[in-house]
Amino acid sequence: MIPDSKLSRGYLHPFWNGGSGRFLYGVGELPRTLIELAMCQLSATIRRSEAWWEKLTYWPCRVKWEQYGLSNSYTIRTSSGNTAVELTRGQVRYVLDELDSYEALRDSNCQVSCFERIWETTSAVNSEFLLSLQQNILPLRSECEETSTAMLLVSPCSHPLIYGRTLSFDANHELVPTPSPMFSEQTYTLSPTYAWIPTPFLVSQDIPHTTTALSYINGIYPGKTDLYRCIEKLLAHSIPLLEHVLTDLHRSNLLWHRIPGTCKYTTWDEPLTPQHSDDEEGWLNYQREIKQWTLERPLEYPDIPKDGYPGGLERKKFKATLSGRTIEVVVKVAEVILTPNEPKFFGTPWHVEGMRNERIVASVVHCVALSNISPTSLSFRMPVQAPAGYAHDDEGATIRTWGLKLGSPSHQYLGSASLRLGHAIGFPNVYQYQFTDVHLEDPTRPGSLTLVTFALVDPEIAEEGDNEVLSTANIPPQQAGWVRQALEESLDVRIPTEVIDRIMAHTEGLILDEEAREIAEQVKLERIRFWKQHNEMWFSLPFNGLDG
Repeated sequence: MIPDSKLSRGYLHPFWNGGSGRFLYGVGELPRTLIELAMCQLSATIRRSEAWWEKLTYWPCRVKWEQYGLSNSYTIRTSSGNTAVELTRGQVRYVLDELDSYEALRDSNCQVSCFERIWETTSAVNSEFLLSLQQNILPLRSECEETSTAMLLVSPCSHPLIYGRTLSFDANHELVPTPSPMFSEQTYTLSPTYAWIPTPFLVSQDIPHTTTALSYINGIYPGKTDLYRCIEKLLAHSIPLLEHVLTDLHRSNLLWHRIPGTCKYTTWDEPLTPQHSDDEEGWLNYQREIKQWTLERPLEYPDIPKDGYPGGLERKKFKATLSGRTIEVVVKVAEVILTPNEPKFFGTPWHVEGMRNERIVASVVHCVALSNISPTSLSFRMPVQAPAGYAHDDEGATIRTWGLKLGSPSHQYLGSASLRLGHAIGFPNVYQYQFTDVHLEDPTRPGSLTLVTFALVDPEIAEEGDNEVLSTANIPPQQAGWVRQALEESLDVRIPTEVIDRIMAHTEGLILDEEAREIAEQVKLERIRFWKQHNEMWFSLPFNGLDG
């Protein structure tokens, strides 16, 4: 089993067992008040307007934003329903004053998205490059045997590391079966059977960055050199997003908190109990009154500082850089194809990327092709601890202040970010995410959507050299078709097919196509089971009403 000392290394990650008894007051961050979540929603709306940073000193624009903030009601999604929140003038002005700090954080093509730690591009990649990438992805369709609405053209579940079977280089540079990690029921976040295999990429020192694949990409034949160059270029575009996410995710950079503190009641005025214990109707009325009183008695919510925004959102104690480093990345290419007969894709479940085996800490999703389909969005949520400073089981306080109801899942929704053609979104793996529904814009014509995802292995773990996460540099290709194709391309054409057959038969560690499909299905089922269990044991622990 991986000891806790190893789990505490590197960047923040979600691969802990929240049901182990060590997290009495819940897991994750302290909850944000509904008011703060509404402020985040207003800020994100303003920062989605075109070139908003150029309008910060234009007073009429600020007045317009303030009027917008005051005139709107903000629907905050919670684990127990939706709540409408209105902001005061002071809270709206706090949001506007913060914009200078958000402007200081942004760079030439990246800005904070719907919530802290989530970043988005502000300009699209070159259209000529997109066309080249699309053309090089196109042949993958014919190689993919899936027929569903959503398909993974490049999937890490195909030809994964199989413990006890997959050959990898040991410390003596000899190929041996990869040993299984020590496993127990308490470490459900660790697969005892399979692991994804990332690819090492070298990031250049120079800016703008370039990246170079140092080994094969699992799922893309090494002979597809044009596609490799496109993937390298797209990953290079992702480096600034990943650096921003890693900076925010570092243990020394705490998540920004606008409204700490707790709520308090301004009056008590509790309903009186019936005078007689056998007064059944009186007790029924009392129970109704006490429930209504609990949820409606006057409550003073925690608020922003009296002097408004104190500044400092942009200050970071640690700034991550990937320049000159070798990073390990899992590459995925997904495609959604809709038709008039199947005009809608219903999104994905809430999930994180990978399991503890891969130690994914951040991901970037690119929209590289979009035709006659509504743009997809990524929605996010995070697990939260019990808030501090309220009376035990005081649901009237917790549900109105933080949206937490007794027994409801202890998580908060952080908003959504739209993924437009040529754009990308980067986010940490400590947040769950899901793709939202998409549909045909013109229901009489087919449409398609292509996404490329880069899932980053914790760079601190990857550089330690203890092979906790094995990459394609450690594991030779397992695709029997690749090996046969390479033999046919390199050997003399006069060599009989029977000779190639004998070479293939004596080559260890290969997986034939039919078995590969069966293994991929088993890996998918394992990951779906993990999503469900992880949701229960980490992201949706029931709120128990204990004072944190």
